[in-house]
Amino acid sequence: MLREELAAWKRLYADPLKTSLHPYANDRTPDRPLRIGYVSPDFCDQVVGRNILPLVQHQRPRQFQVFCFAAGTAQDAMTERFAAG
Repeated sequence: MLREELAAWKRLYADPLKTSLHPYANDRTPDRPLRIGYVSPDFCDQVVGRNILPLVQHQRPRQFQVFCFAAGTAQDAMTERFAAG
């Protein structure tokens, strides 16, 4: 029964979307840096900020590009350190 329900859902919702799918135009070079994004309202002087900042500061730039997206309004000296990279 579950299999039939899944097949019906696929016909109704997934199959019609196939015509709008396009391949990604991203760079597929295997030696390029991996881009990593962190989203948090806590890029400030508290537990999340203190634990994530070393990851951001000590990443290998040839292997990783790290981006931090602040979802909060709190700013302090730790937030400035994140912005500095």
